[in-house]
Amino acid sequence: EDAVVRELKEETGVEVAVDHLIGLYRLEDGVPMLLFRCRIVAGTAAVPDTGEIAEVGWCKADDLPAPVTNLLHHALPDALAGGRGVVRTGLRRLN
Repeated sequence: EDAVVRELKEETGVEVAVDHLIGLYRLEDGVPMLLFRCRIVAGTAAVPDTGEIAEVGWCKADDLPAPVTNLLHHALPDALAGGRGVVRTGLRRLN
């Protein structure tokens, strides 16, 4: 959870609090990914000076910009359904 808080601050400029773990997702090649529900507690999202991110913004779940990560392909339905502690393993790599 500390890494999530740190990375969001570093990459978007916002401070967040972790509400809960939505799920653990493991691709068929064994790569584990975690998805957390967070809420902004301070700051305004902005593109950092690091050059790692070109754009920061809000979009609707059914209108996400491409490319979408493997984690998002598998986890977005759980996030939208209010999932907590979901565990999915053996997931196909979609991109």
